[in-house]
Amino acid sequence: MRAINRMGQGPSCEPVRVYTSSTAPGAPGMPRIVAVKPTSVTLRWDPPANSSSVEMYRLEVQAEGVVDGSKYVTSDVVSFQPSDPRAELSNLRHASTYRVRVVARNKAGFGERSQVGCFRTDSGIAAPTRLQATVGDDGANLVATCSWERPEGAPPGTAIMYHMEVDDGGEGSADFAEVYQGPATECNLVLKPGRSYKFRARAVSAQGSSQWSVIKGFSRGAGPALYVPEGVRGTVMDDGRTAVFSWGPPSGLVMTAYQVKLDLQEGKKRRLEDGLEYVRDDLSEGVHRFQVRGMLSNKWSDWSREVIITMPPNPNAEGP
Repeated sequence: MRAINRMGQGPSCEPVRVYTSSTAPGAPGMPRIVAVKPTSVTLRWDPPANSSSVEMYRLEVQAEGVVDGSKYVTSDVVSFQPSDPRAELSNLRHASTYRVRVVARNKAGFGERSQVGCFRTDSGIAAPTRLQATVGDDGANLVATCSWERPEGAPPGTAIMYHMEVDDGGEGSADFAEVYQGPATECNLVLKPGRSYKFRARAVSAQGSSQWSVIKGFSRGAGPALYVPEGVRGTVMDDGRTAVFSWGPPSGLVMTAYQVKLDLQEGKKRRLEDGLEYVRDDLSEGVHRFQVRGMLSNKWSDWSREVIITMPPNPNAEGP
């Protein structure tokens, strides 16, 4: 572009590049590391100059030592912040070096590739995953079985030792103490009344130590009220004469026995093999009230919520 007046033409201005939807994107910035772990890395990069038209980015990754330098594994990124694109690459090998570059695409197609960046995954191993705590009764104590899964990406056959720490100080506490060290992926913990627990685990191998896992919390209540049977139901069957009462154990617990109460009359102690149903076919016409309680650590829980059913008249009953 230049200006013209009566004196003549002026010099041309500097060239201005105009991008339209028919122009492929320019080159994004070189990928940079945000966070790196043993088997994954989070990367970010600067968007190209005409970033408003970008529909997706493609990361091209190559492991160190690849014979064919033109071979890259691709990973498409379709969800991103336009002004701050980033992505996580997973399923990588620990203690390995990778090359990565990024290219943007719009309606006109793929644009120019970025400069190649390099990163190296951590030399350690990933943290244990899928932590769980199942509370049960061993006949004398309430016991929590704390378990976890082997770290993701750990090579088969790799010897791993686990460390487990527990904190029973309740919300806001971070006073963890080690209670287990060994190769097993679970540990039994005897619980104390009225305590809230949380635990974490980490893995150690010849490649190094992982970070601590996410923290898993669970509680051991102060009294039996927290261990009331759940899902209590009463159903009158189609024959109009049979009533079926059912229930389930408290979440995460294993009761050793149950006792039912029908119309304020307590029944005999029921063993686990007797099932979680109570059936009656001799109830009279009218309203009936049902409750159930369970035994844990040789102590009865409180009674469950009350379930009320109404039995219809017996069509086979003899008149007055």
